[in-house]
Amino acid sequence: MNKGLLILIIVVSILVIRFFGSTVFLWLLPVALLGVAVAFFYPIFVDEGRVPEFSELLKRIWKKFKKFESKFFKWLD
Repeated sequence: MNKGLLILIIVVSILVIRFFGSTVFLWLLPVALLGVAVAFFYPIFVDEGRVPEFSELLKRIWKKFKKFESKFFKWLD
């Protein structure tokens, strides 16, 4: 993990605990761990070809959204 990112995570954690309390921090901890796991395994899955690259993934999502949007508005009319 990049040292700058680690420092940012520590600073954000301290600010969350300071302004929202430790309960919110403890609820956000599993979410953060899941994010770290995804960030760790994503490049591995991209290299194996199981998951498309992020830019391709965004293009696919945008195309599906445009198809859904046109069908939805035709349905509304």
